[in-house]
Amino acid sequence: MKKFYLLMMAVVATASLFAQPCSKLFFSEYIEGSSNNKAIEIYNPTASAVNLNGYKICNYTNGAVAPSFTFNLSGVIAAGDVYVIANNLADTVTIRPLADTSTSASAMNFNGNDVLALVNGTDTIDRIGEVGLSSDIQFDTTTGKDHSYVRNANVQQGTLDWNTGKLQWITYAVNTVHLGNHTMTPCGAPTDTSVVFSPTADVVAMTAGTYGININVNNPAHVGSKNVNVVLTGGTGSAADLNNYTTQTVTFPTASVNQTLNLTLTQYGTAQPAKTFIFKLRNTTGGLLVGVDSIFTLTIAAFNPGGTVLPLSNISNFTGLDANYAADSVGVAVRVHGTVYGINYRSAGLQFFIHDATDGIQVFAPTKTFGYTVTEGDSIAVQGTVDFFRGMTQLGNLDTVYKIGTHALVSPTLVPDLDETTESELVRLNNVHLITPSQWDTTAHSSGFSVDVTDGVGNWVVRIDEQTDIFKTNMAKPVANFDVIGLGAQFDTSAPYSSGYQLYPRYHQDIIVHTSINEVNDNIARIYPNPNNGNFIIELKNNTNNAEVKLFDLAGRMVYNTKENSGTIHINLNQMNAGMYVVEVKSGDLVSRNKITVQQ
Repeated sequence: MKKFYLLMMAVVATASLFAQPCSKLFFSEYIEGSSNNKAIEIYNPTASAVNLNGYKICNYTNGAVAPSFTFNLSGVIAAGDVYVIANNLADTVTIRPLADTSTSASAMNFNGNDVLALVNGTDTIDRIGEVGLSSDIQFDTTTGKDHSYVRNANVQQGTLDWNTGKLQWITYAVNTVHLGNHTMTPCGAPTDTSVVFSPTADVVAMTAGTYGININVNNPAHVGSKNVNVVLTGGTGSAADLNNYTTQTVTFPTASVNQTLNLTLTQYGTAQPAKTFIFKLRNTTGGLLVGVDSIFTLTIAAFNPGGTVLPLSNISNFTGLDANYAADSVGVAVRVHGTVYGINYRSAGLQFFIHDATDGIQVFAPTKTFGYTVTEGDSIAVQGTVDFFRGMTQLGNLDTVYKIGTHALVSPTLVPDLDETTESELVRLNNVHLITPSQWDTTAHSSGFSVDVTDGVGNWVVRIDEQTDIFKTNMAKPVANFDVIGLGAQFDTSAPYSSGYQLYPRYHQDIIVHTSINEVNDNIARIYPNPNNGNFIIELKNNTNNAEVKLFDLAGRMVYNTKENSGTIHINLNQMNAGMYVVEVKSGDLVSRNKITVQQ
């Protein structure tokens, strides 16, 4: 491996433009199929998990020389694993179940002549097609339109030279899918150990809190403790903005490849312009070399340009009720920090729930998103005024929403009833069933639907919102008793506001069906019901909460593949052809294979 030294950068400027094999993410599969069957797979060839914060896919449409559309990535890719982004209208059997994320973003509407680039911060690390050309992308002997492509196993890094890149792919017919895994010839273990920033740039909101800079070394087999200094060297911001930061030493113990340096972002009391901070890697020890990505630029976005920052408040300070069960703090301007629960229940704007250590509340904005993508587990700051709508206390008239970190979620609370105490709380009702099964109909309601459930004692309303995957994947109605987890809500149009309580499930895992009819049961997993209509449940055993599930037809073709981090896995494949299939469940070193029957 080539050695990179800060003092030699001028001499080896040309060589430093090229990434070392197995050191950066790259595109591993490209699907440009019929209609909306579009998907991109990204492979992590490194020996470490890679945080996708700061990564994005850029789409250069119809010969554009600058990105026409951009899709920001999030999540983590494990070492040797893939990350799949699909169009949210792609096939619900062959593509979307294999996606880590699906989106309607224009970046995922490419049609064969649109160049796609994988970018980390400001660093373009891989590209499909040649920027500026409006004709169909020309792979070796075929075009990017109506084909699928998988990167050759001997490719170990991305390329910006399409004359080289177009020869690196295996061509498949339209709508052929190999998503979910990738095979690559392993790189040899590096003899040198170099250190880099990953990513090399990021943008965060201006607020009090912390930000973690990711720093990686390339050699998981390195021996002995190694140090590097992270030095603030410039930018438009000052050290005072980062709690008087100057330099810190980051230590990599033997075999350690990832470290995070946490910056303290200073609290701002008034409106502030955007500021940048430039960090460099310097003064290594233990034989550690400075790699090519040795400069990191942090941008703190302009904050609240229309006003001032309000004092931080606990949510419970403004969720009190009057004699009519209406919010008694309507119109009060507040700022809170809370953990996000659930999904965005609006197709435009924001509607989601947050919770701090004192209480929960719904956050609502009819059209604006403030650049925030709702992600459960985010720790966010929100500023707005207290509002009240049909029994629900909510935070509206927002002027600020931004992420400040992440926080662990609490487990749902088992409750005997839904009332004011369950509003904006994550709760669970056990052993209920549908009172009127015909209410569960995803085809007759474009804006979601409500179902009445009972446990034989109490009756409640469960709201299946159109933004949940329960609705979008046409999840089959529960035909037996089930448990349901969700966020407590209310829809009451008149005072006193003491009725109309509802439960909002977040996703299909919140519907936990009780049935063991003809179930498959071994020492690894329980699979039921069997037969089924393509929708079935896998319950893992031995206290395991993660598994890889594959579904094969009797010809040995894999028709479905997913990786789940849950002890209870819901498989929803409504468009499966009737017949017998083999379900393979791999959990740790254990593998089970069982037959199930799909009846339509």
